[in-house]
Amino acid sequence: MFARILGALCAFLIASGAQAKVLPEPPVMVKRDIAPSVKPPDGKSVTIKDGDVSFILFVPRGYRVPANGAVALRVHFHTATWFVIQEYLRAGHSEPLLVFNTGQSSAGFQQVFEDRERFGRWLSLVAGELRKQGANEQTRVSAVDISSFSAGYAAVRELLKSGEYFRLIRSIILCDSMYAGMEQQPAEGETPRLIREHLDPWLPFCREAVRGRKTFVFTHSGVPPMKSATGGTCAREIIHILDLPVYDVTPGSTPASSDQDHPLKTRTDAGNFHVWGYGGINGDAHLTHARHLGDIWMALDKADLANKPRWTSSDNGSLILRPFANAPYPYASRALGYDRDGKHYPADRHYSDSTIGIFIPAGFKPGPETDFVLYFHGHLNHVAKSIEDADLPGQIVKSGVNAILLVVQGPYESPDSDDGRLQHEPGAFAALMNEVAAFLKSEGRISTERIGRIVLSSHSGGYQVTSFILHHGGMNDHITDTLLLDSSYGALEWIAGWAAGGRSRRLVSIYTAHLAEENAELMALLDKAGCAYQNLEETQVTNDILRRRVPTFISTKTLRHWDVISKVDTLADWLRTSALEQRRKS
Repeated sequence: MFARILGALCAFLIASGAQAKVLPEPPVMVKRDIAPSVKPPDGKSVTIKDGDVSFILFVPRGYRVPANGAVALRVHFHTATWFVIQEYLRAGHSEPLLVFNTGQSSAGFQQVFEDRERFGRWLSLVAGELRKQGANEQTRVSAVDISSFSAGYAAVRELLKSGEYFRLIRSIILCDSMYAGMEQQPAEGETPRLIREHLDPWLPFCREAVRGRKTFVFTHSGVPPMKSATGGTCAREIIHILDLPVYDVTPGSTPASSDQDHPLKTRTDAGNFHVWGYGGINGDAHLTHARHLGDIWMALDKADLANKPRWTSSDNGSLILRPFANAPYPYASRALGYDRDGKHYPADRHYSDSTIGIFIPAGFKPGPETDFVLYFHGHLNHVAKSIEDADLPGQIVKSGVNAILLVVQGPYESPDSDDGRLQHEPGAFAALMNEVAAFLKSEGRISTERIGRIVLSSHSGGYQVTSFILHHGGMNDHITDTLLLDSSYGALEWIAGWAAGGRSRRLVSIYTAHLAEENAELMALLDKAGCAYQNLEETQVTNDILRRRVPTFISTKTLRHWDVISKVDTLADWLRTSALEQRRKS
């Protein structure tokens, strides 16, 4: 019952997420005097040179590179370094910060980054400096959050032209920081228009933000266009291209709209795409946006905290549904979606969900290593539905194993067995497991990031990712059991190869009549490898038989395809007889 309630709750949250999402609150752009602090900033500033160009790296006191070496770097273009550091600390941020200035013109920023390899060198130099300060050899910049003021936009625009940098950049904040050229000779009777090529580099990132996969925030003043299009003109054009609405903000309806000099006047919010238009048409209005950089950071952080997935608990255990960077999707293999039987399954609906469901049973005992059970769903399914329909948490509880359940989102409600990153990238499964373990340790749910034994289980179309994990997932030394629930359609050679690796590995496959031929093929592959197995009718199966560490095939005449996971406690029985340790009673 607990699992069904949680599954229904998760399904509701996913279905209603767009409506329930807390939007960041645009900050009040009050006039603000600033000055360098008398006290030095709480951290270490280092000047790093790249040829004839240099930048400042600031590392807040107490920052430590994570054990996996992955560094999230904040980067700001075009504001006094002392002020950016001051705002950064005021916002409570603790990651390394890179600050770069070059004169006053956008041409200067553009010229620096027309060297496509420069930013990559800077990231390597940052990692090298962190190693000098004691970080481990695995240290590298794995994610970048960018902000800019005024002319600094030109640096950001150049970076977005690189696919490599585009993937690294998670968020962009533009503080009245976008300009574009205007046509010099418009058609007779027409007003000058933006030069579209100057906006094009921004559009892919903005579209990803609308979909919720990146974050884009653009605050602009009312400074009118002169020789070039200023922030408000650029904002309106981008919003028009994206076909999004612009909402007028009623004066006095929010704190930001109540400011006398620079009131919030318009806003557009879609996914993680936010454009906020403020009043003010002079230089002071323009400068005010830079002077509230810390407030913009804090507005985003506050909304992120409010929208952060939370654990749901009962007497039976705790569950969370949460996105992970190393989940199967989004991934290039389905960037254009998928076509089957005359129907198109677009990427933004079916291949953008990076959810992993995590269930920890009550009585779980953290130890020097953590054991996991993985479940991969089949076609036309998703995490919350799998959890509910198959009562997966209930089966974990009944099994008694001292392990954590991970339910991995594959293609979302699509008739497809491709599993993105986990299928196509060698070592991707190890990266996902390490990311999950680091998250659980940070949440205080486990005491170590060390991974112990792993059981893989799949239903139906989940066979393919299971096979590829066994082929090149990077964790075969940890995988003790592979459990196929009417899930042996293909890619059988890697399943057989893994199963033939010794008695430390157990393969169990239950199959209905429609997969009899494929299971016979799998048995033939084991015969060829000289690996003994047992082939049984369901009436012959006992727990003692299941405990034998040999491949076991079970033919069912009474269960239908979905029944093998939803109508009986097959998974619970198989886990109970697996290599996983049973939970000890207090």
